[in-house]
Amino acid sequence: MLVKSILVGFVTINFDVELPKTLPMKKRLAAAARRAEPVPAWIVAKTGGEIRMSRRARHWRRGSRIKP
Repeated sequence: MLVKSILVGFVTINFDVELPKTLPMKKRLAAAARRAEPVPAWIVAKTGGEIRMSRRARHWRRGSRIKP
């Protein structure tokens, strides 16, 4: 992450500048989103609610890293 700072009077203000996503990273994120689709309702009903989420589902911030 690049950090840009500006001096305003006696105070320095820092701005975090995010780098744009590269095409390979976008492809990995898209593939992970497709894999993490929700479980069909009939499977939830058939298993009695035992299986509710896909095992590949992940939170965008808390989840583990996506394999390269």
